[in-house]
Amino acid sequence: MAFEEIGFKFDLGDKDSDLTKIEQMYQCDGGGFWLLIEESGDVIGCIALRKLGRESLELKRFFVSKSHQGHGCGARLLGSAISHAATSGCKRIRLDTSSLSQAALHLFKKFGFYEIDRYNDDPYAEIFMERIVESDPIS
Repeated sequence: MAFEEIGFKFDLGDKDSDLTKIEQMYQCDGGGFWLLIEESGDVIGCIALRKLGRESLELKRFFVSKSHQGHGCGARLLGSAISHAATSGCKRIRLDTSSLSQAALHLFKKFGFYEIDRYNDDPYAEIFMERIVESDPIS
């Protein structure tokens, strides 16, 4: 997947170094990392959750290639992450994003996320959201 198509430039030596340690960053403490892969083997989307406090997870690395946006791929990824959070005993999911991600913002709101005050010092984020997680996640 070409993340550059959505204005994302990788810097694996600094701000994106978490992608070199997915297991330690995301696949522990109730978190997770998921890929959406086409039959051809091409990655068309991803999403991650990481521990953020005792009862919270943070949504990270949510991308869907432009050619697959609007076809339910983002909803499938987000639904999977929310369901995982519910079964892991998480009480809330938080996220930070940019106003440039209008399609993602629309999807977050559709899935019950609402805006909250800034909870971190991410210099690339300007919008902060949260969703309370129920034990019966998404119907």
